[in-house]
Amino acid sequence: MMEARGSSAEVLLQRPWLPVGISGCQLLTKSWFGETAYHVLLTDMHCVWEERMDAASIQQRSQELNRRLRAPVKAFFSHLCEVVQPCLTGSDGRVDGEAQISLTRQEDGDISMKLKSELAGLPFYWEFHCTPAPVTVVCAQLVRPLLAMSHLLQRQVEQLGGLLVRKDAEIQDFRENGATLSRERLQTDVFEEQTYREDFMSKRCKDKLNSLAIAVMNLWPGVRLRVTEGWDEDGHHSEESLHYEGRAVDITTSDRDRNKYAMLARLAVESGFDWVYYESKAHIHCSVKSDHSVAAKSGGCFPGEASVTLESGAQKSVSELRPGERVLASAGGDGSGELVYSEVLAFLDRDPVTWKLFYTLQTEAGARLSLTAAHLLFVTEGNCSEGAAPARGALRTVYASDARPGQCVLVAGQRNGEGRLSRVTRVSLRASRGAFAPLTRQGTLVVDGVVASCYAVVEQHSLAHWAFSPLRLIHSWTGSTGSHGDGIHWYSQLLHWLGRMLLDSGRLHPLGVAQEAR
Repeated sequence: MMEARGSSAEVLLQRPWLPVGISGCQLLTKSWFGETAYHVLLTDMHCVWEERMDAASIQQRSQELNRRLRAPVKAFFSHLCEVVQPCLTGSDGRVDGEAQISLTRQEDGDISMKLKSELAGLPFYWEFHCTPAPVTVVCAQLVRPLLAMSHLLQRQVEQLGGLLVRKDAEIQDFRENGATLSRERLQTDVFEEQTYREDFMSKRCKDKLNSLAIAVMNLWPGVRLRVTEGWDEDGHHSEESLHYEGRAVDITTSDRDRNKYAMLARLAVESGFDWVYYESKAHIHCSVKSDHSVAAKSGGCFPGEASVTLESGAQKSVSELRPGERVLASAGGDGSGELVYSEVLAFLDRDPVTWKLFYTLQTEAGARLSLTAAHLLFVTEGNCSEGAAPARGALRTVYASDARPGQCVLVAGQRNGEGRLSRVTRVSLRASRGAFAPLTRQGTLVVDGVVASCYAVVEQHSLAHWAFSPLRLIHSWTGSTGSHGDGIHWYSQLLHWLGRMLLDSGRLHPLGVAQEAR
């Protein structure tokens, strides 16, 4: 369907990204075809490519590629639309028995899509020359819509909470007027908004707040602790505020007696809050930091002495690894793809001093991998032949804490181009100082000879890899993922916050929820 109204960019903004498969490459596309012009966008979530062509450019390229054909530009373009549009809206890249499209990645980073079909009984050829899109285009067509969707979801969650409170009040009114349930299985718990808000609070802050609430009731019978603000959902604080990390609360007493506030602040200190001060005459501000016991449970990492394989073939410890170096990884989304060398983009967590607990897996092949409980690992269930190649779709991800003897993991063979299954013979626990979580472009890496995911906390590797797509795009544009030293990467903290808001708690590892905010 051709369109002529509005600019191509405006039209594309109204269109969804559609998944397509061309020459074995899985991409998302947007396309606009006017009367004698088109605008095509492609992305593999690593980069975004585009091509815009007007009538004069289409005429020139048509004549260069089809010297035996002579026709008006509208004839060329009409045939091009008829053949190409199905390919860019979800077909498998083959329109009919005589028309086909293929895709090639160029060494300079561009993408070339070549079309071969038949027009008026003669061969017809066309090529799309797609180059990396400007940052303004990527922001307008991909990043901003994602942020808008996130904001909309947050608002819907808030509206749903308000609706549940009103429904509970309506049910209570019915009960007070004599209404009863005819079926007991329809009975539901009352929605506690305060408990719902506390789900966005760090465990350390929640523990200290519970201790303080008990202290207040013991000191002043009949008086309760009153939290005026915990998680800031309205954006009233500065960007650096701990209210956005679930580590701060503003408190008063239930009777709002300001003569009690000095003693309330003292009780907050005794309850274990790390910072307590009068932020205003109306309330006391309390916040917490993460200690080593919390840090030991956060995220997913490898010990500092774990080794990776560089492109030169040399081994290097992850503690000495640096962004920009290329390490052995798996090209497959389930760990079973060809072993390739992938660039290290950043460290999702880098902590050289903290002691952490690691699960150590030992295999029949002699490989020995250590990683934290919430880290993801590729395994296959049931019978597997030692040294065999994994069957398609046989591997899945599990947390390291869920790995069991008898499962098989993928180990690197003597040649880097292949991986082989090896059975886990023993799983043990050990403590080690230092924890490192390198992120590669592929989202996987081979550590101590075993293929592992770069991700943790969330239960699905594919979901985590998709969630980190914007960070890979930022690296593609700028060559960097932002300033970052030791500690948890800023983007990991952002995703952790979003995950706690949008995902069911069952989708997150219980020992990964209490992450250390830095």
